[in-house]
Amino acid sequence: MAMIIKSKLRIPAPPARVIERSRVDRMLLELVAGHPVVWVSASAGSGKTTAAIEAVRRTDRPAAWLTLDSSDRAPGRLLAYLAAALEPHLDGAVGLVERTLATGTPHAETAGLLADSLPERPLLLVIDQLEQIADAETARAVLSALIRYAPPTLRFLLISRREIDLEFDSLALTGGVAAVGDRQLAFTREEAALALEALDGAAIDPDTAIRVTGGWVTGVLFEAWRSVDHIYGSGGEADPLNGYLARHIMSALTFEERDLLVTTAVMPEVAAADAEALGVQEAGRILAQLRAKHLPVSWQGDVLQAHPRFREYLQTLFGRRNRTDQLRVHRAYAELLSERGELEEATEALLAAGMVDRAAAVGERVIGVVASRGDSEQALRWLAAFRPERVRASAQLSHAELLVAVARERYGDGAELTDRLRELYREEGVPIPSRNAALMAWCYMLTTRFDDGFALLDEAEPGAEVDIARSVLSVERPGGDYGKLAPPSGGPADALLLREHWAHGRLMRLLGPSLSPWVATVNRPWQIAALRALGRLDEALALYEEALEAGWRSSWLTASVFVDLMMDLGRGEEAWRAFEERRPQLLASGSDRIILLTELQEARLALRLDRDLERARKALLRVANHPATEHLMMVSEQLELLQGLVWLREDDARALGSLREAVEMMVAADRILDLPTAAIYLSEAEWRAGDPEAGDRAADLALGAAREQGSYHGMLQALADFPGVAVRRLDSSPGDDVWRQLGRSVLEGDAKPPQVGTVEGRPSLHVGDLGRAVIVVDGAEVRPRLGKSIVLLSFLATLEQPRAPRSRLLEVLFDGRADESTRAYLRQVLNRVREVLPPPFSLDLQGSVVAIDGGRLVSDSTQLLTRLAEAAVIEDATALPTLLEALGRAEELVLLPAIETEWISERRAEIGSAVGHARQRAATLAYEAGEYATADALCRAIVAEDPYREASWRLLMRVRAELGDEDGMVAAYRACQEALGEINAGPAPATEKLLAQLRR
Repeated sequence: MAMIIKSKLRIPAPPARVIERSRVDRMLLELVAGHPVVWVSASAGSGKTTAAIEAVRRTDRPAAWLTLDSSDRAPGRLLAYLAAALEPHLDGAVGLVERTLATGTPHAETAGLLADSLPERPLLLVIDQLEQIADAETARAVLSALIRYAPPTLRFLLISRREIDLEFDSLALTGGVAAVGDRQLAFTREEAALALEALDGAAIDPDTAIRVTGGWVTGVLFEAWRSVDHIYGSGGEADPLNGYLARHIMSALTFEERDLLVTTAVMPEVAAADAEALGVQEAGRILAQLRAKHLPVSWQGDVLQAHPRFREYLQTLFGRRNRTDQLRVHRAYAELLSERGELEEATEALLAAGMVDRAAAVGERVIGVVASRGDSEQALRWLAAFRPERVRASAQLSHAELLVAVARERYGDGAELTDRLRELYREEGVPIPSRNAALMAWCYMLTTRFDDGFALLDEAEPGAEVDIARSVLSVERPGGDYGKLAPPSGGPADALLLREHWAHGRLMRLLGPSLSPWVATVNRPWQIAALRALGRLDEALALYEEALEAGWRSSWLTASVFVDLMMDLGRGEEAWRAFEERRPQLLASGSDRIILLTELQEARLALRLDRDLERARKALLRVANHPATEHLMMVSEQLELLQGLVWLREDDARALGSLREAVEMMVAADRILDLPTAAIYLSEAEWRAGDPEAGDRAADLALGAAREQGSYHGMLQALADFPGVAVRRLDSSPGDDVWRQLGRSVLEGDAKPPQVGTVEGRPSLHVGDLGRAVIVVDGAEVRPRLGKSIVLLSFLATLEQPRAPRSRLLEVLFDGRADESTRAYLRQVLNRVREVLPPPFSLDLQGSVVAIDGGRLVSDSTQLLTRLAEAAVIEDATALPTLLEALGRAEELVLLPAIETEWISERRAEIGSAVGHARQRAATLAYEAGEYATADALCRAIVAEDPYREASWRLLMRVRAELGDEDGMVAAYRACQEALGEINAGPAPATEKLLAQLRR
């Protein structure tokens, strides 16, 4: 990472003459104690920074400080300085940010990860001169994310001359921002009197000073109203300080004193040696003279720091000097910065001085850092300013060009830049650095230059990144073995492995524990894709929306992940709109793979949403005719799959050939992402070709792949197109409960699909949420200190994988309230859960998703619903014992009886509905089996809870008739009539007819 200017992280020295203002000190301390963010927004010279310095000095909280400048408009640089400011309070903060940005993670997402990593210990972070990033949207997004995800123990004190547009969403600070402005900072009469007395201004009436300045601190301290140009403005917003400085301060200085101040205005702080480096003679002596003057400056030892407003005035004077003198100073300052290792600042100064070649020489030493942290605009500006021949001749500058090209998704340009880089490394006689080689090889892979990729890796220095890149290239080639992927390195190159896990359908590897927090962050797009492929659409949509808030904007995320999600949700117009919006950029990427996958996505959209065979055929023809298709196995598989689907609607024989080819390629490559879909289509084609046994084998292949993948979602989508596959497979194996459930789900539409079973032998954690709220660990009951902990675990147990966005947990636990208190309470709940989880279970935060890993999470309520669902698919009377056993466990047990939330109410209703349906079916089975007493008891329990269930009243009438109790039968009818009368209804004709039949 580039050198950090430590003076920006240092708490500034107070002004030479500080007026004690206990009123302001007390106000700021009270606001900091009670609010996550205190925003001091007031005009120049209002005493903002001085007040903050005093607050830091007096608070018992540890404090960090960051003073911004104009270069912090670059979001990556701002992140680097925020991390440096927090490093003393979070060991490894700088490294975390550096590694995360190197993977291409958005700046705002990285800021959220940094905030999430902070320990929950008291801390005050002061950020001064926030107006420097007022017009920089990406920098503001970084700061917004840091505040949004910070622990409740971190307080922010923001200082600015103007209001800044920061987004504090419902997860952070609704109602939690305190504002301080000119009115609160203005001198009172008493404070003005003390100030004037300290300045030997006893002859000046403090009332007059307050009246003519509005209490503006600098106006009082420097008697600015004495200027004939003074225009009174509240708080100094129309202050006359420039005029006053010219007439009453600068005119009182000697020529050499004025010259030093103006010459060094390019510096944020002035030491004697630095001033002499700019050409100021005897700077030490002159600074000593200035120290005795009444100036708007502060001193850190012998170092002068001008008040920002005063420095702006001095910079205005410097700008009036002749151009030759300005360039001389800029050049001297740039050389000084370079010698100190402040290379970014030196490059900017050299460019400002017109020293392009020297700027390139310095900039090439740091531009890689600038590009790696995602500051593409800054890197592009430099590259455009440098001479093209210099850029082409420099490995460092060319590598920065490569990073920018990849960030802009221009992979064709990236491959060309890789060619240039290889030649430059050869000319220098050095191996390609391992990390650089992985990125370069990836560009070759995306442009279908596999041989060049392997040759490049042979030229690289050994390293984990090279091993990963070589294994990924090998897997991508025909005959590649997914099982031979290199192990993860814990570094940025692991992002290549994530892509392979997705392509091969190993979705649980994308949702399981991550190697490190930053890997979890870069994994977010793949997690969204995996959740969608598993059918967990609500979770996928929530995580996608969070990704957008965090700054993810890649075309692939939109045109592939989001479009697939919208298709699955039935939101076709949104899917087409998002695809068409991103399609041009994808087709201009220069990547054969991306271009072909974009064409395949168009065909998929046309087939699934519009049944537009002609548009699909045209897109598939473009893929078939592209020379790269035969070298890209995943593209070839998709082509055969989608061609097979088209032919299934037109030409059965051609469909069979395409689908057999698709399935064979997927099986050979161990790529199961789309294998459930392809095998279902193949099953249909085999049956049409007159080979039902081959059709059954293909259907079972689909089932096995779905189980390995962890979900029947993709398989069910294919069965929805061809439901006959499920019917025929069930006919050939009527006892298969999974096929029975799959068939019911497809044919009934709204039936709940079966869940893929968990792996046997995995440890399980049991949540008691019916009756007593406990956790059962190794047979022993454990009660967390917060009741909401059981609610959290009960909710997570309802999910196929126990993981959910924090936004969803706030809805479940607090009925959608998402203010500071609920966010803090959620953290406490998570901590209490961590306290009671036994090994190997763990509760982790992966980005903004809460996940429990280590085994199965089960609960009373999920087990009850599972038993009822299992009994529901048993067609004969043997289901009765199972139903009665399950219902016996449900009697008089209420879900989490001591807690009331909207989610608990909905869950109770869900359980109640399932129990009601199960009782009705059990009562019917008991009646048909002649077990009338059992049927009678069940019917009475049903109508006691739901008196409007007329079918249960009719069954009760039949049961009483079978028992020979005609009075009881009539009483049941009258009770039904009375209950329905309460809702202004009456018994249905079927009930009236039954009464007449039973009375005969």
